[in-house]
Amino acid sequence: MEDNSNMDRGGATAGESRSVYEAIFREMSDAAFLIDVEQSDEDYTFTYRRNNASHQEQSGLSEDELRGQTPQELLGDEQGTVVAGNYQECVEKGETIEYEEKLELPGGTSDWQTKLTPITDSGQVTQIVGVARDMTEKKEQERQLKRIHRRFETVMETMSAAVFLKDADDQYLMMNQACRELFNVEDQDIVGLTDEDLFPPDTAEQVRTDDRRVFENGEVIEIEETVPTTSGNTVRLTRKSPVYDEDSEVMALCGVSTDITERKQAERQLKENKERLTEQNTALESLAQIITDTERTVDQQITDLLDLGTTYLDLDVGILSEIDGSEYTVRNVLDPSKGITPGDSFDLTDTYCSLVYDADGPVSFHSATDGGVKDHPAYEKQGIESYIGVPVFVEDQRYGTLNFSRSESREEAITDAEESFVRIMAQWMGTELNRQQREEELERTSKFLQETQAVAKVGGWEVRLRSERMRWSEELYRIHGLPLDANPTPEEAIEFYHPDGRDTIREAFDRLTTEGEPYDLELRIVTADDEVRWVRTRGEPRYEDDEIVAVHGTFQDITERKEREQELQRQNSRLNEFASVVSHDLRNPLNVAQGRATILQQRANEELQEHFTPLVRSLDRMESIIEDTLTLARQGETVGGTDPISVVDLIGKCWAGVETGEATLEIEDEFTLRGDHDRLQHVFENLFRNAVEHGGEDVTVRVGRCGEDCLYVEDDGPGIPPSDRDAVLEPGHTSVSGGTGFGLTIVKRIAEAHGWEVAITDGRDGGARFEFDTAGLPDK
Repeated sequence: MEDNSNMDRGGATAGESRSVYEAIFREMSDAAFLIDVEQSDEDYTFTYRRNNASHQEQSGLSEDELRGQTPQELLGDEQGTVVAGNYQECVEKGETIEYEEKLELPGGTSDWQTKLTPITDSGQVTQIVGVARDMTEKKEQERQLKRIHRRFETVMETMSAAVFLKDADDQYLMMNQACRELFNVEDQDIVGLTDEDLFPPDTAEQVRTDDRRVFENGEVIEIEETVPTTSGNTVRLTRKSPVYDEDSEVMALCGVSTDITERKQAERQLKENKERLTEQNTALESLAQIITDTERTVDQQITDLLDLGTTYLDLDVGILSEIDGSEYTVRNVLDPSKGITPGDSFDLTDTYCSLVYDADGPVSFHSATDGGVKDHPAYEKQGIESYIGVPVFVEDQRYGTLNFSRSESREEAITDAEESFVRIMAQWMGTELNRQQREEELERTSKFLQETQAVAKVGGWEVRLRSERMRWSEELYRIHGLPLDANPTPEEAIEFYHPDGRDTIREAFDRLTTEGEPYDLELRIVTADDEVRWVRTRGEPRYEDDEIVAVHGTFQDITERKEREQELQRQNSRLNEFASVVSHDLRNPLNVAQGRATILQQRANEELQEHFTPLVRSLDRMESIIEDTLTLARQGETVGGTDPISVVDLIGKCWAGVETGEATLEIEDEFTLRGDHDRLQHVFENLFRNAVEHGGEDVTVRVGRCGEDCLYVEDDGPGIPPSDRDAVLEPGHTSVSGGTGFGLTIVKRIAEAHGWEVAITDGRDGGARFEFDTAGLPDK
């Protein structure tokens, strides 16, 4: 195509053709341009002649800007040289060529698909017609698709789930890295592999059956399957989906398989925990019912507990023994074979209970091999395989053991929760035996006193109403501390009663003399020696002709019985403390269960959440049972009168009263405080004893002030972890073998009785520091 000024004007037909070409050049949507070619020797000069409107719009070059420019002049040396090379290739080949190029033009950087066609004259290329299409958007789409593809491949290869593609002939077309690792084919070409190449025949057949549902029905299926691998079987959750071709026919199957082995194990563990908690919850409910049933005797309750223990522990024989020296006597027993009966005696060394006494604590094993006791006489003579035994204490003295056993091994080891359950039963039995002994002793004493009164007419008295003359027996004078020649009147006799009960006896005596109403009262009197004693006073009328002429009765000194009752009340208080210990011992396994449940709940998916409602309900029920068994009213006591106390004198006395070994006491401040001297002595003695027990005999203990209203006691021992600081003040908490766990509880309660607050923190040398926030410590 030539410029109009050089066109041949020789004929109408040629002119018309040129007009057509000119119109096509000008109006075509593709970018078109014309290049003049000059050749000298082997060198070429390419000069742009013109471009159409589409080229001008897309390139940003007007025809005037283009005309007369060489590629280097128009596009720069580097880019222009490359473009000129393409032009030269077209000239030398003498034919149309196509290529893609990226050009930086005034209209911006664009991707072009360019087609060059040579125009010859007398066998020589004189011009080149170029037609270009802007491929920028298409190229960008291609680049975006490549980026997406690369990302998809990256995601596929980094997915933990195994992803695969199979055709209708059961041949694998693609596997991601996780899938290749699962099937151990990382170094193989997986295309063409079948399930028979990867699985045992039974597994491969099941896989094909599942696949046919996808290919034949177009189903999307989700299955749990066990996949054998070189490292063992894994449980997989596999989702298989159909892949369709353009004709909507299923051409392939895409599978995504996730390893749910840990989840299934967690489900099994959760189920086992739930079952175990249910069993423990049931056992605790039964225990609570047994020990709170007042209709049963202690022996009946113990027998029921032995039955409960054998059932809960899956053991055959339960025994409560009494041990005296080397003699082991069966007190209560549950033995289905009737081979052991109450009263049977054995040598202690022939029983596993000798191990309990040696350890001074629980001993348990689910098999003789596990317990290392195959050379023990109990195994050699009786063949006992499974055993758990704990010591039983009565009044802090070893009474015997509570033990359960059977001749066969248990499948599972005895757990901490089971051991704790047996310890709880043993503690209850020890406390009940102690109570029973006290009640029996009290009953014997009361009966003896009643018999003595009946035979000797102890404390008899009589008052004749007309003369108001009163007669006492000799025992009555002795009880009041009066000589036998004393002659008290009824009113004087009433004055011997303690002021708290004086109105009560006066009103009762008046009703007796006027209405004939008998009385039977237990009151206090104050003897002539100012001794307070408890008495039981009884009064009855004596009639003559339906008229009350005299009153008489008995007067019994019951001080000893009252003291025994008070001692029994103290025993009951210790039983209440025992309930708190029960609470503490049960809360340990309960907290473990709750912590495990929380961890599992956090890790579990939505499918597992439905299991947590009964699990949490079981835990809550267990906690309710614990609370129901508590009878200790947690109320601080108060103290009576308080006096100024020199802390230096008090501490010195307390330090001397505790076995401190090589320990050192440092008193850093001298001051006084107000309080109950005797009760505060218990505070410091327990703190000093606690420091020596936990810090060693060379521990250093310091006492001083840490504020106007605060004092402290600290040591340089191992200290108390923050997580344990609340627990150590509770009854029963101890980390020392043989400790009662009440020392720091005493400290807390006495402090609270003074209105003080107790806090545990770190000492300056890392040991334990007890700070007491008091009210109004005097200045130094």
